[in-house]
Amino acid sequence: MEAIAQKQVVKAILLINPSNPLGDIYSADLLQEIFSFSHEYVTNHISLSSSLFFIMILLHIPNMDVYLERIKLTFFYGISKDFSIAGLRIGAIHTECKPLQNCLKQLSIFQNIPYPVMDIAAKFVEDLDWCKRYLFINQQRLSEKFKQTADRARKMGLNVRESEAGFFLWLDFRPICGSESFAQERDFFLYLMEKARLYIVPGEELFCAQPGWFRLSFSSNPDHVDEGNIFDVIEEKEIQC
Repeated sequence: MEAIAQKQVVKAILLINPSNPLGDIYSADLLQEIFSFSHEYVTNHISLSSSLFFIMILLHIPNMDVYLERIKLTFFYGISKDFSIAGLRIGAIHTECKPLQNCLKQLSIFQNIPYPVMDIAAKFVEDLDWCKRYLFINQQRLSEKFKQTADRARKMGLNVRESEAGFFLWLDFRPICGSESFAQERDFFLYLMEKARLYIVPGEELFCAQPGWFRLSFSSNPDHVDEGNIFDVIEEKEIQC
């Protein structure tokens, strides 16, 4: 709306869902508002980078078929996150935007997916029963791991954002050592690197407006967080502060 007020032309809206690093999910009501805004003001289209959960939300939006007729929607979907196969870089793009289709056709020659990779992906995607079981179990395990890691972080005095999806913890380290500036945030980041050889992404790298926030992945092997000694290092740092 700020751009509209300044008489700028809004050509497209890009939505990434779940949000990285916050782990927020766009609700059906919010998406409906965005689609209504797009129909009135956006000259080109909306691009949606999504997960399976996001696609299910779209199915529950009232009059979704009407929005599909009125605005240009482009869907980007990759299987690596939902199926925990980071090395299998394969996905799909669905769009009815002819200029974008023509552009993708020209570029696709440089992005060919090897047939063995496509065959591997097709084999498990075609097994719908297995996919449903896997996604259900995976969601259960992620929820348990999120709670386990978040509870431990809270015991250390860290603030934890209650994420709805994803596999990151968005942690507020200010209660430990302040981080009143991004310079302090970088100092703490370097402390973790030097003291424990730990790399957790500082908020500044993710365009966080407030210093002191870090992104921690919790979805790896259950022992990895303990092996990294991150909470021991934090406790030691807290004592020093």
